[in-house]
Amino acid sequence: MAMLGAALVGCARQGSARPTLANSTIHLVWAASWQGVGSASLKFPEFAQPVVAQWEAAHPGVQVRVITGSGSNGSSIGQTGTISSILAGNGPDVFSGCCADWPAFLDASLFLPLEPFIRQNNIDTSIWSKGHLQALTDPLQGILALPLYDGPVVYVYNQGLLDELGLEYPPPTWTYRDAAQLWARIASSKGGKRRYGAYLRGNLQDLPSVFAGFGGSMMDSSATKPGFASPANVTAYEWMLDLAKSNAVQLLYGFGAFADGGVAFATAGGWTIQQAAQTFQNMKWDYLPVPTYPAGKATFDNDDFYGINAGTKRPDLAWELLQWICAEPQWQKYFIRITLAEPSLLSLWGEWESLIRAVAPPMNNKSLHFYRDAAVQGYAWPQRFFRWSPTQADTTITTWLQQLQAYKISVPAAFAQIDKQLGALETATAGQQPPSFSQMRAAVDKERQRLQGMFQSSVR
Repeated sequence: MAMLGAALVGCARQGSARPTLANSTIHLVWAASWQGVGSASLKFPEFAQPVVAQWEAAHPGVQVRVITGSGSNGSSIGQTGTISSILAGNGPDVFSGCCADWPAFLDASLFLPLEPFIRQNNIDTSIWSKGHLQALTDPLQGILALPLYDGPVVYVYNQGLLDELGLEYPPPTWTYRDAAQLWARIASSKGGKRRYGAYLRGNLQDLPSVFAGFGGSMMDSSATKPGFASPANVTAYEWMLDLAKSNAVQLLYGFGAFADGGVAFATAGGWTIQQAAQTFQNMKWDYLPVPTYPAGKATFDNDDFYGINAGTKRPDLAWELLQWICAEPQWQKYFIRITLAEPSLLSLWGEWESLIRAVAPPMNNKSLHFYRDAAVQGYAWPQRFFRWSPTQADTTITTWLQQLQAYKISVPAAFAQIDKQLGALETATAGQQPPSFSQMRAAVDKERQRLQGMFQSSVR
């Protein structure tokens, strides 16, 4: 499968040839990321190079070196390495990341804003998941990165266990009330062994989707003012916490006891396809979308991204490479074939489903289309980060969530404290512009000179 190569992915986009000086080669570095089947053992740069060579052929005089970037399995350049190399002036032109990388990279001003390129090239942003792109948009600078791959979360559920208990399978139109009733009926404790109705994702990453399902939001549209204590948010989290208190669910992520009947429903991203196909072969199971909440369906999505180094010496070429990676089908088709990861382009979901069924026969009768529905219908939402002091804000939120899940404080009281403390962060930094990339570079250079001076003084 991994050797299907460029023959399966069509022809490269014919970009305009770049005039170069004789015997002069322009070098770009792409810190790439991958997820999915077999990704821990893939020599990804080697697999990428044949199809990257087609992009190079359309850009004479340009060579692209592929390395493994932040967010990858087995990454050779993680979050810290990406930041330090870019600020030192020798970082990748196009770089990857996910999750906590976003606020760290944002604080370091690593991103070259993409809005001018998007407008210039008339890119229709509806080709990507709405929620995913929103998570990569800064209220001050616009779109800063593009989706790397898109991984909405659905449920896997144990049909064999429901058969054993004489319970009907829920329809795709089930509601959050249906879910609560069903999970309560499944839950039990016998012989010292507890069985849960479901594993629910109750952590910080999932709050945007949980709140959205009840008509709420963590913050305002500018990502600067908190809104935790809204009635919708309180109702949403109390619903989850009440289920956990009654032992109908456990606030965990992962398959855990799913295979041995310890839990009937578990959340699953598309990155779990291989594990599901191999681990659940002796089970009767299927996929199901998240239930409909008061304001509609809402589920977690990843925020993996590619961005352009704000200090790149070749911004136009870096954009052409990024556009080829994220906005055109050639690389995307190749990527989903060698990793089985979901595509970032909405138009390729049908091809992804067909591929999964072809290479993983146990998935032939599974309802894979629920993954696609979450992305295409626009109800998948990644984690969002506050614009001011995002890392400190996340620590504050996580601390209060831990208090809630230990049942040490009520939801209204905890959310009021979150709003108060995040509001103080917003007040302390209101009106401050983030440092520019050149300011960050200057600070790094100044510190380097200071350290060099100290060293020279010590050896005299």
